[in-house]
Amino acid sequence: MSSFFTLTLDTTAPHIDVYAPTYTTPQAEFEVLIKANERLAEYQEIFAIDSVGEKHDFIFMYENNAYFGIVDVSKFSIGIATIYVRVCDVVGNLSDTLMVNMDIKQAINIDILSTDTIRAVIVNEETRKVIVNENFRSVSSNETIRLLFTNEKLGKSR
Repeated sequence: MSSFFTLTLDTTAPHIDVYAPTYTTPQAEFEVLIKANERLAEYQEIFAIDSVGEKHDFIFMYENNAYFGIVDVSKFSIGIATIYVRVCDVVGNLSDTLMVNMDIKQAINIDILSTDTIRAVIVNEETRKVIVNENFRSVSSNETIRLLFTNEKLGKSR
């Protein structure tokens, strides 16, 4: 009869992946997903530093091996922002700090206004008169078009 046992300790940090856009505009909100290869604790250290060095903290929703959040960059400066992520697994192992760069570019707003006239032509069966009914309708849209501007020159490839 043997009187020994094997004890295995988990001392490895969780491996994490961050799914976020590489560029955006100040008017946009977007989703960020952080996934790990093992179950995580609720501890989270998620923040961004924008192009002028201002720190923006985030609190994401937690679910087993992932964090999910909506990021609003309307208060970020134009330029490169870096998202920093560090999480902890359920036994207390901290992950490495993962950094993801995101380019915040200026966009333009385009207001669209379209007006047209609809004519309905009806012939009265009894009087044989033509009745024209004109209706005007207006359709407008105020959307942010993601035309991104850059200072880079476009070159021809051969």
